[in-house]
Amino acid sequence: MAVPKPPTLVERVGRWVAMAFGTARSEDRDEVGRLGEHAAEQELKRLGWEILARNARVPMGEADLLGRDPKGVFVVVEVKTRVRARDASSKSLTVSPFASVTARKRAKLRAIARYLAKQNGWPINRVRVDAVAVEFRREANGSLKAIDVRIAHGVA
Repeated sequence: MAVPKPPTLVERVGRWVAMAFGTARSEDRDEVGRLGEHAAEQELKRLGWEILARNARVPMGEADLLGRDPKGVFVVVEVKTRVRARDASSKSLTVSPFASVTARKRAKLRAIARYLAKQNGWPINRVRVDAVAVEFRREANGSLKAIDVRIAHGVA
């Protein structure tokens, strides 16, 4: 198996510029999304959660994470990830990642939660939908550093 060559400085800068201006290729956004899901998973585990699945696909969509909180509640988790410029202060955020959990998305997440409860025999009163906002800062070398992970319980 061939080991992939790491990206050059020019490639890393190009990716950073593309993400900063919203013209990132889908694989760059996918990579940031995967990193956000991983950061969210680590934070939930730190809080005592059991992670049951990542990217759980059902007929009506996908749950980024599926977990059980310390109280035994089954939780469908939507992860929203943003990248902040390296020199941006915490006061300069424009829109919270939670703002992108629209009414349509909340309805979809509720449907996913109902489906999973029925399929797994979970009592519906022991199922919840949460959202996790993960924010990264782009470092000078192009790497991402998680700087903020927030959880909103019962978003849908």
